[in-house]
This record gives sequence, C-alpha cells and structure tokens, in this order.
Amino acid sequence: MQAALRVLSGVVLLVLSTMAQTIAPKPVAATGTIAGHVTIGATAVTGVEVLLKASGNPTVTDILSTGPVPTTTTDAEGSFKLVGVAAGSYRVMVYALTLVSEGDDNPLTPGRTVNVGEGENVENINFTMTRGAVLTGKVTDPEGRPVIAESVRAHKLNAEGKRPAAGMPDFNFWQTDDRGVYRLFGLEPGRYLLTAGAGAEDAIMRMAMGGQGDHSYQRTYYPEMVEEAKAKIIEVKAGEEVENLDIKLVPTNQNKTFAVAGRVIEAASGKPVAGVMVGYTGTKTDEPAFGVGGAATSAAGEFRLEGLKANSYKAFVIGLEASENYGEPLSFEVIRSDLTGLELKMHQGASISGVAVIEGATDPKLREKLTKVILMANSVGGEQATDMASAFGGTGQITANGTFKIGGVRP
Repeated sequence: MQAALRVLSGVVLLVLSTMAQTIAPKPVAATGTIAGHVTIGATAVTGVEVLLKASGNPTVTDILSTGPVPTTTTDAEGSFKLVGVAAGSYRVMVYALTLVSEGDDNPLTPGRTVNVGEGENVENINFTMTRGAVLTGKVTDPEGRPVIAESVRAHKLNAEGKRPAAGMPDFNFWQTDDRGVYRLFGLEPGRYLLTAGAGAEDAIMRMAMGGQGDHSYQRTYYPEMVEEAKAKIIEVKAGEEVENLDIKLVPTNQNKTFAVAGRVIEAASGKPVAGVMVGYTGTKTDEPAFGVGGAATSAAGEFRLEGLKANSYKAFVIGLEASENYGEPLSFEVIRSDLTGLELKMHQGASISGVAVIEGATDPKLREKLTKVILMANSVGGEQATDMASAFGGTGQITANGTFKIGGVRP
C-alpha cells in the first residue's frame, strides 16, 4: 500500500498542473467506533497499525493530503478500536509492510468498506493476514557489473496468465541498492513476472520516482529476455522467499527505434488543431508501451513521436485545455522504418452540464472556491475504461454562480 500511494502521488503531480483547493466539510458529530481483530491464522497480530480512510477510489486531494489519518494499534490479543468516528462510509485497512490482507485485490482501495451511523459501535471488522512472499536477486549489465538504482517490478499475473495492461495500476515497484541487489517483500501469493530496465510505458513511473535508473537498458524480463512470451514465471506461496533471481539487462541499442509524425485535424472541416499533446500505447500483448510526444501540436497541427520500437500502436489526443472536441484513437504499425502522414481526427463531443453546490454552505466567499475545481469526465465501464487511448473524456470548470459544463465528452 505504501508503494502504491508513493508512486501514484508522483504520477498525479506530473499529470496535473492545477490542484483543487480543499474545502472544509460541514462539521459532523464524531461519536462512532469501529472494532475488530487482526490475526494470522489463529495467532493474534500485535502492534500493527490500523488506518481509517474515506471509502471509494482516492481523489487527488486524498492522495496528496498531508493531514493526520485516524489510526490505532492492535493490542496483545490482536484487537483494535477506532474511536471518535463520524457517520459515513470508510475503508479500514491494516498497515503492515510484510503482511498481506487476504481478499485485497485492488491496490487503490485496500482493506474493507465499513458504514458507520451517528454514534454507532461497529464490531467484528476482522482481518486475516498472511506473511508476504519475498523475491530477491541482483541486476547486472551484460558484463556482469551491478546496476545501481535500477527499477525492478514484480507483475502479478491474473487467472489468464496476463499481467496488467499498459497504463493500468501496477505498484510492486522497487529499486536496486549500491550492490545491484533488490529485495521485493510483502507480495501476495501468486505467479509473477520480474522486470528491470525501462520500457516505454515506464516513463511516467520513472519521472514520478525522480528519474532513477539507467535509461540505456530496455525492459528485461527475468532472467535475460526482452520478449514477455519468453519470460520465466515465478510462483510464490505465502511467506516464501525465493532467492538468486538475477536479471541481466539488455542494452537499448540492440533494438532500433523509429519516429512517427502526423497532424491533428478537425474531422468536419479538416482544419489543424494546435496546442494538444499526442500520446500512444502499444497494442501487442508481448510488447506493451506507453509514451507522449515531446511537445504540443504546432499551428499546423503537426506532432512527432520518437523512440518507438517495432510494434502495433494506438495514438490518441490529450487535450491541454477545455475543448468541445474529442480525438478518435488511430491505429498504426511500426515495422522497419519511420512513419509520416498520420492524421488524428477530432470530433464534436457531447457535453455534461449542471450545478455544483457545497452542501449546507451559503457563504459566497466559500462558493467562490469552487471556481478553482477542475472537473473531468472519463469512461468508467466497458472497453474504454481499460483502453488508455479511449478513456480520456472531457474537462471543464465551475463558474462563479456554481454552474458547470464539461465539453468534448466521448459518446
């Protein structure tokens, strides 16, 4: 969980340039309690923290908040009790870096959902933990020298034997030490692929972590493979430690890269669209990738993407400002040479409008703060929810009188 929040915070800081100001909620009586036990099998887990957070997927404000989080610690019997809880819906989670909570399957929303009424005493919120597995080894260059501060990731495979799609959360993310040694701990039981080095889709993660790692190596799967289909799968049980998982990195210069260029235009008029960014995702399952062009489109709507390997891709538009249009993803393939002449088309989008209010507040000065809130519409269901090229919706802001309109919404 700690790694997830750390990495996600960095990604959010990179992507968003304007943050919404936090608005104080209406005071609510905080008289409820939440109690339960934490165990490993029949054994009590003593001295671990139990945290309380608002339920649902975390907002940007939640992730970046530095305010205190309600916590308590389990006693000698593994019991805990959170007091002074206001009525509402919460996530209760156990914070123990070497333990895994059974049933957690989403790193963004760990723990259990608990609904608390005013003055209610909620009991038997119990957690069964297991010891996290450990993977450890050394990362070296082709000459056997240790590679320092290199990112190492453990990709947990699903029931179909696939790792998370490009752009989806995957937070088992560590670094090698000054000996080139890594130690991944607190892992859920299951099957994993180990990777080190920089794939194109890792660019945002690397920037979020401060740019660590040597970019002269491409993503290498354990033990020394660049093709995911040839990677060796590591299976671990609860509490198991697997050693000597050494990875020998493959230099990037062994695979030639290419450039792709084109224009962004309005579909109806053919006019160029300036000032938008173009991103891309790889669509081959054995060579996923993600990247963004180095600059916004020119006055002529021109864009250029560099560093692409031979692969199948989708290109898509990322709007920098509120727009009435949305971009249709464009599929293309890079084989043996650079590509030019691509056209990404922008279409007239739908819109979502309404009124935003602060419940129970009448102070005009407080309402004015709503004008600093950025609203975004993104797909939450179907294929678009898992396809980064189609998930971007529209953006908008709240006006001084509380009305808002989000334009450029994809049907």
